[in-house]
Amino acid sequence: MKIEISSKNIELLPSLNAYIEEKIGMLQKHVQKFESEGETSVRVRIGRTSEHHHKGEIFEVSADLALPGTSLHADKTDADLHTAVDLVRDALAYEAEKYKDKHSPS
Repeated sequence: MKIEISSKNIELLPSLNAYIEEKIGMLQKHVQKFESEGETSVRVRIGRTSEHHHKGEIFEVSADLALPGTSLHADKTDADLHTAVDLVRDALAYEAEKYKDKHSPS
């Protein structure tokens, strides 16, 4: 599974990049079935929602999981960037399982 990470209004430090790759990489077990049908990839975008937010920094994480024949999407925001990454991972894992159940032979 290929993982692409981009950032907006935030510096993508090596430690943050490694954290995102580790957490999003956990989706591998949910998409193994689809890799035999074609390449799977995840595009992750991280950033601040606004530079002038009145209630402190709010981070937004958006991810698109491309599977053969479909694409799954998740957006999450949180005051903690690591938590937002975890929430996106969980949302994509749920969507991937739901898609896998729907498209598995009975």
